[in-house]
Amino acid sequence: MINSRDATWLNKVCGEWKGLPLPTRPETVTLLPVEAVEEIKALARKKDIEVEEEKKPEPEPEPEPESAPAQKKAKPVLPPRRTSTRATKIVEEAPTGEGALKELARLGGDTLNPEAQTLAERLREGAELAEFALAESSVAAPTFAMIDRFGGDIGSFAECGFEVQDLDPSKHRDTFEVPKNYSEAWNHPDKFQRDKWREAINTEFERMNNRGVWEKIKKEDMEPGRRCVKHKWVMDIKRSGRFRARLVACGYSQTPGVDFTEVYSPVINDISFRIAMVMKLDAVTFNVETAFLHGDLKEKMHMDCPDGMVTFGNECLLLKQTIYGLVQSAARCNHKFSVVLMGLGFERCPSDPCLFRRGSGEKILIILCYVDDNLVIGKRQEIDEFLGEFKKSEFMCTLEEDLNDYLSCDIQMDPETVTGWIGQPHMVKKIEKTFGKEVTNVQNYTTPGTPGFKLLKASEESEMIEDDLQSRFRTGVGQLMFLIKHLRPDLMSAVRELSKALGKATEAAYKELLRCVKFVLGTKLKGLKMSPKMGPDGLWTLEVCSDSDWAGDPNDRKSVGCHIIFLNGVPIAWRSRSQKVVSLSSSEAEFYACAEAVREVPFVAQILLFLGIPVKTPVNVWINNVGAIFMTENRTSSSRTRHMDTRWWYVTQLQEEDKLIKVQSVRTKENISDLGTKNVNAETYQYHEGRLISDRLEK
Repeated sequence: MINSRDATWLNKVCGEWKGLPLPTRPETVTLLPVEAVEEIKALARKKDIEVEEEKKPEPEPEPEPESAPAQKKAKPVLPPRRTSTRATKIVEEAPTGEGALKELARLGGDTLNPEAQTLAERLREGAELAEFALAESSVAAPTFAMIDRFGGDIGSFAECGFEVQDLDPSKHRDTFEVPKNYSEAWNHPDKFQRDKWREAINTEFERMNNRGVWEKIKKEDMEPGRRCVKHKWVMDIKRSGRFRARLVACGYSQTPGVDFTEVYSPVINDISFRIAMVMKLDAVTFNVETAFLHGDLKEKMHMDCPDGMVTFGNECLLLKQTIYGLVQSAARCNHKFSVVLMGLGFERCPSDPCLFRRGSGEKILIILCYVDDNLVIGKRQEIDEFLGEFKKSEFMCTLEEDLNDYLSCDIQMDPETVTGWIGQPHMVKKIEKTFGKEVTNVQNYTTPGTPGFKLLKASEESEMIEDDLQSRFRTGVGQLMFLIKHLRPDLMSAVRELSKALGKATEAAYKELLRCVKFVLGTKLKGLKMSPKMGPDGLWTLEVCSDSDWAGDPNDRKSVGCHIIFLNGVPIAWRSRSQKVVSLSSSEAEFYACAEAVREVPFVAQILLFLGIPVKTPVNVWINNVGAIFMTENRTSSSRTRHMDTRWWYVTQLQEEDKLIKVQSVRTKENISDLGTKNVNAETYQYHEGRLISDRLEK
């Protein structure tokens, strides 16, 4: 790997490059041109002839006339030969490179590298000729011209054993460094990357022009008081190896109320995504190309002409469509996409605006929308029919036939055993890249957090870690939270404790972070377990597990509540957080945790009802406190309950009036939500983890 300046190897003498007449004697010797080598050899033969002539006996001089004064004729004094110090240095250092040449020649065996022997011989021959030519030069010789390692008749860069074009595209993201701006990308020193970046930039301009995103106008024609939005080029290399250049507007330069009014755009809910994965249907992902260029702008906006665009005079761009970076782009794109889908006969879910459905029963077709990444689920015939209709619209899309990657999750489904696995190997690699060296010598652990560990918030007397470690601490907690969001509910309690020190982390907090990271790297093949089990009556079963740790937070004495929701035995929702109020008893804390859990039940039930899935009711809610169960069944006013807010009695309404839930008792040992209330020991963790996570499926 070579780290060089942004320079181009010309393989020419400076005078030759500038078009100046070259000297008669060879000032510079290069190992590449054959003509120069022949000229040096001819010069060597000429010197040999001169040496032979000098060896001949000189004839005796004729006697001078007697009239001449008896004076010996003086020899002319010749000026000393000018010798280049740089040439002398090269000649003196030439013997020291013989070891390297011998080592290179040694590699030239028939079994290892035959080309190395030839290369060593060429180098040695060229060095000897260069030494002779530099010694014969009567002028100061410039630097000895080395071999162009990327060209020439000795061999190209590819012939030396490596070529960028042969690199696996999936390795581009980890191998190449992404340019920071337009200039670095367009003028990249590596030809392969430079061509790729230029192609990506030209493609972006072509798409903008084809969509009619903008129109050039003079800045004098702008409305008085308006200003141009700033922009920047954002470069990226996709995991597939594709080079991507985005022209992005700087949303921070927009004026609220003038350049935009709406900013919110919904995305598919995580619970809806996992419910769709439980369904035994075919799935295909399709990506809408340049999705943010399809939104219709309500406001009149202007933008400066971007780098790379040919402009004449004082010009700017009048935007007609949304582009990446505008505050309202996501909302306008989602609106346009929804209109197109509903025009194709789809119905939007009232509970989740990014969930669409067409048909029912065997012909049901479901679409999950996450900005420009979409997942369509249904029978294969229905999917093909929809894709044919969608391609006729103004949207262009790319298909991925196999459901392997969606929302940065690696998805594996086994139709024979009706099981699945969801993991995030990309995020695990990022965590390993960030903290891998720090946890190399850390011992392996069997639990994500230290059993019984409670993190105290730092006080003014506490000794804080350095600023760079503070930044790394926040980065690590954020990466772990991303794992919890999609597939690792077993990490809830450990990461919740770490999140208390995001502002001021101590050495103890950082040490606990490294412990959790070490556990994640040691279990990197673990992912969300997808093993649905249907009941004998054909109805889908929904279960809720709830638990709390009374006064579990030593900082403010608030209780910690946790709940996990299962659909046919598959975890689809989970949460662990400190309660908003201080509980005066363990029964009250359990009741609050139960109320937080059942709030998710109507949402899940509405999603299942929208998809036409029959659900068994009432839904069982499992808690391990008899007093809390009594409070859910009997709404009484006493000295122990009169202080409680009426909103917590929502659970009583769902159970007694709506008949949607049924609160039941479970033994503490059997309550799986205990994992999210505190850092448990290895025995408890290993007892429950099998219901939440599993190893990666073998292909």
